[in-house]
Amino acid sequence: MAAERNRHREVHLGMGLALVAGWLVVATGCGGGVSGGVSLTQQYRNALQEVNPDTRARQLVQIAVKQETAGDMSGAETSLVAAAEAGKEVTDPMARASALNQVAYAQGKMGMLAESRAVLKEVGQTVPQIESDEARAAALGLMAVTQGRFLDNQTAAAAHLKEAEHLADGAADAESRVTILLDLAQNWGRLGDDNEAERLVQRAQDVAQEGQTARKRCDALASVAAALARMDKTELADQAFDQSLQAAREISEDVSQAHALADLALQMINANRKPRAAEVLKEAEAVAETITDQGLQKEVVDKIFSRQGSL
Repeated sequence: MAAERNRHREVHLGMGLALVAGWLVVATGCGGGVSGGVSLTQQYRNALQEVNPDTRARQLVQIAVKQETAGDMSGAETSLVAAAEAGKEVTDPMARASALNQVAYAQGKMGMLAESRAVLKEVGQTVPQIESDEARAAALGLMAVTQGRFLDNQTAAAAHLKEAEHLADGAADAESRVTILLDLAQNWGRLGDDNEAERLVQRAQDVAQEGQTARKRCDALASVAAALARMDKTELADQAFDQSLQAAREISEDVSQAHALADLALQMINANRKPRAAEVLKEAEAVAETITDQGLQKEVVDKIFSRQGSL
């Protein structure tokens, strides 16, 4: 069950990041439709030969972004149509929804509104087949972003986000609920509704403090703090980091505590709280010194050293 949950989280994260990553891909040397020495036309042909439809769909979306950057809108549209067809071939519902959501987002951003709506319809038919609450909520959230930002359908966007929030209510554990709520808060923020985003972050914080192990409570509160920091809620973020640190100090097993402190420090570093992170890493070092198993101690020390390199 743990392995399956982790797989769901990895795909869930990929679903959120894929949309961002797709727009961060830029053509290097795109003049004349050439990227990295290979023409975009050839890249398109190569992608069509990819056997795995999930990989093919994602490659085609990236190529479409490069084509748009190069001013070839006709080529970009052709690539996205092919990407949609590839996405429909993906057999796993979770992966299919992820791939198609990426296509629909790209089409919406490029003004292919009718095509984007059609692909979102496919996503909507796929979502009920997804077993994981987290992945189903993620799919609904990304549908909402495309509808709200590009298709001018705020009603449908809000409905999908509310449906996803209901999935959080029914999630099996607090960790899953926190993950869903923070993802939804981010999506509300992308749609410009800061009030809903703040409400969901507060909900996530409340859930994070429920009856979990100290380690899970530490990790969940650190995630909440990071989300608050991204929203520029400085005081609230600092409070959540304090709560996460307190939970870390309640962990009784030294190896787990040292890892928790090092992971918390990384969240602080990413939230631009490096002096605070340095203090937490010193605390992690002190805990690491008490670990008697040399192999486990080395693993923790290496992690701490890696975090210190980011200060």
